[in-house]
Amino acid sequence: MKKILTISTFLCFSFIGLHAQHKFSYADSRLVNTFPNPATQAVNFELLNNEMSPLSLRIYNFVGKKVFEFSLTNVRYYLPLDNFSRGLYIYQVRNQYGSIVDSGKFQVVK
Repeated sequence: MKKILTISTFLCFSFIGLHAQHKFSYADSRLVNTFPNPATQAVNFELLNNEMSPLSLRIYNFVGKKVFEFSLTNVRYYLPLDNFSRGLYIYQVRNQYGSIVDSGKFQVVK
């Protein structure tokens, strides 16, 4: 039992040391930048890393209903918010296999 505890303690402190050397941040793994946020008239989706293409972007309202979907073929996509109601929206970036590779949210304030 003592050897297992020693090994797990070593692994735990090794990870803490690694974490201290390289501060992981959520922004390091972002594939899409969304702006402005909150938005009034339109939202821009900017692809930060296009090495994973083809990608698609799905937008869901706050209750989980899919309200929009498009392919990310360009570096920047402009989405007018004419048909969007005021509220919070969730987006998911999916790869060619349908796996979620990035997600985020934006707010519409009209």
